[in-house]
Amino acid sequence: MCSLLRSSREFKECVEAADGNEAVLKSLELNPRLIILAVSMPVLDGLSAAKKIKEALPMVPVLMFTADASPELSEIAQSVGAQGIVRKTELSEVLLQAVDALLAGETFFP
Repeated sequence: MCSLLRSSREFKECVEAADGNEAVLKSLELNPRLIILAVSMPVLDGLSAAKKIKEALPMVPVLMFTADASPELSEIAQSVGAQGIVRKTELSEVLLQAVDALLAGETFFP
């Protein structure tokens, strides 16, 4: 994912986290322009991490990625503050499109 983001003209830096807790801590420390979280993460799942991040950094857009982007999961993602969701199987095709949408203040849900 980082190499795909770096291929975009806007992203020079991409920071990864090993689990949801680390994602929350790094987000608070770095105050990034955008956060991308896997729904399934060890220690703290991505949806719980997104909720914590949005409570502390409400203006930072959050994009979720998952194997299953069902309507129910999209609803849950929206309820915790995520602005978009991308299926892992479509990551290379739509990631940059989703990122552009979120950075423009839009949402990206299938």
